[in-house]
Amino acid sequence: MWDLILKGLSYLVEIPIETRNSDHSPKLKVTLKKGRYALGTHDVYYSHEDQYTSFVKAFGEIKPTQGALQRVLVLGYGLGSIPHILHKNHQIHAHFTAVEIDPVAVGMAQRYGNLPKGSQIHWINADALSYITYSKEIYDLICIDVFIDEVVPPAFLRDEFLQETVKLLRPNGQLLFSHMVASNIQKAAVETYFEDIFSAHLNNTSIIDSGGNWVLYGEN
Repeated sequence: MWDLILKGLSYLVEIPIETRNSDHSPKLKVTLKKGRYALGTHDVYYSHEDQYTSFVKAFGEIKPTQGALQRVLVLGYGLGSIPHILHKNHQIHAHFTAVEIDPVAVGMAQRYGNLPKGSQIHWINADALSYITYSKEIYDLICIDVFIDEVVPPAFLRDEFLQETVKLLRPNGQLLFSHMVASNIQKAAVETYFEDIFSAHLNNTSIIDSGGNWVLYGEN
């Protein structure tokens, strides 16, 4: 009963649930907002169930189907918005590999995440850069959602990272890479990355505008 009351109140005001210090990010917090658990810092949200608009819009654009998506790699898992959206909005059950460097975030995801029934998740508490370099797995879809506050760490913007990541995509596999574009400087930087690096390694590329984020899309 108390959980229902809190969720109801969260449509009126955001309710703090848990705050933890982290060695890999500014202080992480879980809150209830609009009846859903959200993970973020003081400035940004990393995850918000089916209200995580960047991937709601991206999946709405690419229209994933169950038969095409069996294995999904998520770099930067949050509380699991990506599998939640795929299940709720597109009726997809898949095997998810979740790579997350921050053990604090992993613990929060295990406590508050809403993994769809029928889906499986393999947790890897590791640096996504190392995982991409050494993994031999092949995926139908790769989602990159790595931020420290509003910034994608520079190592993930290097040509070498994308080149190694694309090697893990099956032929015709899909890749989504989320970027914050809250300022004209950020927009210009993402446009340059899209034109010079992203489009050089992937086919049928496009930019999906979800407002404060651009999600870059490409196919192997």
